[in-house]
Amino acid sequence: MSSESLSQQYLADALSTFRSYKKLAEKALNQLNEEEFFVTLDQESNSVAVIMKHIAGNYAYHIGQIVFLAKHFRSADWKSLSIPRNRSAKFNRKV
Repeated sequence: MSSESLSQQYLADALSTFRSYKKLAEKALNQLNEEEFFVTLDQESNSVAVIMKHIAGNYAYHIGQIVFLAKHFRSADWKSLSIPRNRSAKFNRKV
């Protein structure tokens, strides 16, 4: 097995795992009413809302790490994910 196919398989597996956990969480969340998002079982536990906020913070941090590394690896060939550097005025004219 080549290193390229191994890395592609690794990424496909990681993405599949992420998507399956995401579906599982969505199924559980869809069964809760709005009030249940904020209930804690005891003083030491977190509510679903707090857990979701924690996950979102960690997710954003790790996405930032991925973007940082990808940008580092691509260097001058990096394609901006938002407004390209020195193009804010052009973007603002369109908005």
